[in-house]
Amino acid sequence: MKRNNLTLLFFCAFVVSLCICSNAFSQGAESITLTTYYPSPYGEYQRLRLFPSSQPTCDANNIGLMYYDSATNRIRYCDGSLVPPDWTDVGGGPWAWEDANNKVYLRDNNDRVGIGTTSPNNTIQVTNLINFDNVRHSTNLGYQAGNSNSGNDNTFMGYQAGYSNTTGYYNTALGPYALYSNTTGYRNIALGNFALFSNTTGYTNIALGPYALFSNTTGYGANIALGPNALYFNTTGNFNTALGPDALYFNTTGTSNTALGIYALFSNTTGYYNSALGPFALYFNTTGNNNTALGPYAFYSNTTGNYNTTLGTFALYSNTTGNNNTALGSYADVASNNLSNATAIGYRASVDLSNKVRIGNANVTIIEGEVDWSIPSDSRGKYDVKDYTHGLDLVLKLRPVEFKLKDDATKKMHSGFIAQEVEAIGVPFYGLNKPETDKGSYSLQYSGFVVPLVKSVQEQQKQIESLKAEIKDLKSRLNLGP
Repeated sequence: MKRNNLTLLFFCAFVVSLCICSNAFSQGAESITLTTYYPSPYGEYQRLRLFPSSQPTCDANNIGLMYYDSATNRIRYCDGSLVPPDWTDVGGGPWAWEDANNKVYLRDNNDRVGIGTTSPNNTIQVTNLINFDNVRHSTNLGYQAGNSNSGNDNTFMGYQAGYSNTTGYYNTALGPYALYSNTTGYRNIALGNFALFSNTTGYTNIALGPYALFSNTTGYGANIALGPNALYFNTTGNFNTALGPDALYFNTTGTSNTALGIYALFSNTTGYYNSALGPFALYFNTTGNNNTALGPYAFYSNTTGNYNTTLGTFALYSNTTGNNNTALGSYADVASNNLSNATAIGYRASVDLSNKVRIGNANVTIIEGEVDWSIPSDSRGKYDVKDYTHGLDLVLKLRPVEFKLKDDATKKMHSGFIAQEVEAIGVPFYGLNKPETDKGSYSLQYSGFVVPLVKSVQEQQKQIESLKAEIKDLKSRLNLGP
């Protein structure tokens, strides 16, 4: 039975060979050889061989004709679906797999590789992963990076970086979800995961760090955020600069703020024209504006105060709502949180009244300069001018004392008056400064004593002149001579 099958098989192979050879000869050239054999020990194999050939004619009479192109190492067939018919690489469409140096490439007629697309726009294009767009000069690397991009000169690298961009241009996004929501915004730079995530139409912003400028939507004008979470909640604020982790974190619409240092201007929301340089500087500021704080924790507690200036570690730390205050020096501060136009100069100098200047702390023993202090005294700046009438009635009741200051480690002796005793005299004296609160302290303007002292001299001089006149009269009566 087996022998009969073999006989039948060889007979069929012989008939097929005759038909093929006959057809080949009728075409004028040998083109196909089909062999069937029975190798040891058993089995059946069929092989189809196309011999190398130059490109035949492809027209309506040769549709379906195949040949092996030795020049390009491809198998090609005459494709009747094309108008006019033309040669197509076997493998579907214009594509062909090519084996070169044991590496397999999928390429089109322009030697471009495309995966997931039949029309790659560059040397290689992988749908939803790699796209080098020569037409728009854009680069997309990462899953769905630049997914909707039709803008020019954009670079999106990272998972869904620049995902929503449409016509925005000159944007650079590096990191997962960086510039994710951008549509038409332009000239933005986002480096870090979720950097400038919510930006839609904002432009010329720079965000470097995870979640930097995360909430920005339409803010523009070179908002610069360098550091994780810097300017995180900014939405429409413009011209802000935040350098440091969480700097200007809560800013939403505030504009033209500068924060350098971790948590600098952390709580600011709508405040504007503020400058904070140093970690935690202006930390609690929310809506205050036109403030300047230089130094760690400088102006730390301010919330709504405006036009304040501070320089030094913990300087003006206690101010919250006060305005127009100045503190220069580490720990220079105000004694109350709502003073106005108060100035403290020097290490741990503390000013306790509005419109007051405090220089130095209790350890300062000398304040000097090359010239005396000058006090404005122009008549053109004064009104309601009257004669001061108190002299001896004040001076004779003053108690000059000498004393040491409790906070003075040098235990140096001082001389002067006790402010409360001056007040108790009950005579108007305008060099006495009373505290505004129970925690405040009295002070004296010693230059103010010049006026009652001059008045006292004048009163004494009148007495002297009067006594001289009486003495002269007595001498005249007694004939004692001049």
